[in-house]
Amino acid sequence: LKGVSSHSLRQEFRTLKSRLPTLWTNRYFVSTVGGRGWRSSNHMAKSRRTYKYRLWPNRKQREVLFSTLEVCRQLYNDALKERRQAWKLCRTWVSFSMQSAQLPACKAADPALGKVYSQVLQDVLHRVDKTYQAFFRRGRGFPRFKGKGWYDSFTYPQAGFGVNGGQLSLSKIGNVKIKLHRSLQGEVKTLTLKNENGKWYACFPRSWIANLCRRTTMPLA
Repeated sequence: LKGVSSHSLRQEFRTLKSRLPTLWTNRYFVSTVGGRGWRSSNHMAKSRRTYKYRLWPNRKQREVLFSTLEVCRQLYNDALKERRQAWKLCRTWVSFSMQSAQLPACKAADPALGKVYSQVLQDVLHRVDKTYQAFFRRGRGFPRFKGKGWYDSFTYPQAGFGVNGGQLSLSKIGNVKIKLHRSLQGEVKTLTLKNENGKWYACFPRSWIANLCRRTTMPLA
């Protein structure tokens, strides 16, 4: 942690607030090692933390949420099956862009897909692609199909959602009641809806800018 200002550490580690020396300022601190001083310059770094809120959908919205989850699960399994068969029969690699280009035709053939927001479907294909990339990177843990109960979330990766007071607006679903037990701050670009034992939650990965310090040596005055 050398070179990181006490202010940045206090913000990140609340328990250290009373233990850090107050003379370790944001801009300068002195090190006795080697008889040289150190000056720190601000360096911006992004941090992420997920905020989780309870949703209270009505009966009709619960049905839509579960049906959306089931459509995403089936799409995941279909995309995985296509990749496995293409490799097994033809030794052909199926990419994300190839499967994404097939979505309009799939939506025309299956009305259930048309009831789900398009970017949610794109994110399902991204999940399959990330699973395959992780498999080839590790060399083990071949991707498996998702049975009922093993696929518990879907994601709005860029748009299609918004928070207005105590309501969470979801494309293709509607306005769902949300309990904001703490304010939602920072830059929010992604929303994941997760089902846990029949209860629905909204998960917002929050991004914010943290000030770190870049050290440069300077002679002591």
